[in-house]
Amino acid sequence: MTFSTYTTKMRYDSEFDLLSVRRPGYKTTYVVTIGNINLEFHNKQVIGFNLGNAKTFLESITGHTITREQLAEVTRGELGLDVINNSLIIMLIFTLPNAETVQARYALPLVSRNVLAVTA
Repeated sequence: MTFSTYTTKMRYDSEFDLLSVRRPGYKTTYVVTIGNINLEFHNKQVIGFNLGNAKTFLESITGHTITREQLAEVTRGELGLDVINNSLIIMLIFTLPNAETVQARYALPLVSRNVLAVTA
């Protein structure tokens, strides 16, 4: 699996438990919602996402215990995207304030071919 990775801006809203990850310099042209993830597109390229229930979700897919305070201090990360067998694979890498690097991979399975016509 090869990922195109991009440096991203990350922002965590602890009040709503919402994590926003976005490539800087791109304007969102449309959004696709799949479960608790809103994928942001610029034309047909994924440029970021908003993740609801972020703390619990990230803990479940990474095996790390992450506090809301730690997430609130994270401002940069790496975003990787790939498409494999009708699944959009999202990879997110970021460093917590205690210098621990967290890598999360998540597959959005059986996504419509229209959504997967993106440049990942």
